[in-house]
Amino acid sequence: MSTLTEPPHTTAVTKAKDKILCETCGDQLELDHPGIQCVQGHHYCTDCSANIVRLFFSEPQQNIPLRCQKCCIELIPNVFERQLTEEQLGIYIDHILVFSFAEGFLLENERLDHCPFCTNAVIRNINAAHIFYCDHPECGKVSCLICRKACPKFEVDYATDELIAEMEKHFKCVELADDKRELDRYVELGQKVP
Repeated sequence: MSTLTEPPHTTAVTKAKDKILCETCGDQLELDHPGIQCVQGHHYCTDCSANIVRLFFSEPQQNIPLRCQKCCIELIPNVFERQLTEEQLGIYIDHILVFSFAEGFLLENERLDHCPFCTNAVIRNINAAHIFYCDHPECGKVSCLICRKACPKFEVDYATDELIAEMEKHFKCVELADDKRELDRYVELGQKVP
């Protein structure tokens, strides 16, 4: 009986450094990049992280709690907070306090509306108008809660054609928001169909 013994094969294992890519733009990132990263390992470069910050401040009530844009897992707050300037951090903390405080008080038929120009927030009926009159003494602006832009403020009972035309744009915002809400509802129902 003859046995043929061959020398054992050795395979050189070369471990290539895993690439970290931004989930939004695809840029390659360093392992210790300063952008946002979620607990599932999704990373965002500093430019895309700045866009996430802008998204938060455009609609804070829609973006609390903060979530990863890819997997929707809640972000660790200080991962987001390190992206903020000192001024933004103060506004962010105000928003978090208002929303966490109001969370326990909102009834089923209520919503929390807040001014896009300051930290003032008010609990209102869910069917209330989408025009917000800020009663904060340092703000006092009138804004559209849909597009988050300033609306003309009518000082007297008489309005110019320009003011009326500007206000009519915001009525269109409400129509579009209602259409979007209806479309989202149908998409959600469609996803439940087996």
